[in-house]
Amino acid sequence: MTTAQKLSTTSRRTRKKRPYGSSTKPKIRSDLLLDKTQARLEDVQREIDGAQAEAQGRRNLDRSEHLALRNTLEFVREQEARERDDKILMHRPRHAEPLDNVDTHQTRACRGPATAPEGRADS
Repeated sequence: MTTAQKLSTTSRRTRKKRPYGSSTKPKIRSDLLLDKTQARLEDVQREIDGAQAEAQGRRNLDRSEHLALRNTLEFVREQEARERDDKILMHRPRHAEPLDNVDTHQTRACRGPATAPEGRADS
């Protein structure tokens, strides 16, 4: 037998042993690769969704902390304003005599007759 005949016979026997033909191995490999790729894609998508949910949670926490701090600041300012208002005393004028009875030109009490200082004579 010649070499070509031997190769032909070997090729036929090999094909008979493999019912799917010679294209089966690459197809199985591509299917496995596709499955692994899809699984990895799903893992990455879950990681992305988890990161987005975590970021949203942080944003919500930041918002609530911001509102709490603002409300606290507003409360403290109101308290300080109330305390300031409480410290301010309202002074009411004393009850004075009516102006009709008081001599408006008299500004000080008289102590007696006015005298000139000694050594000086007023004419």
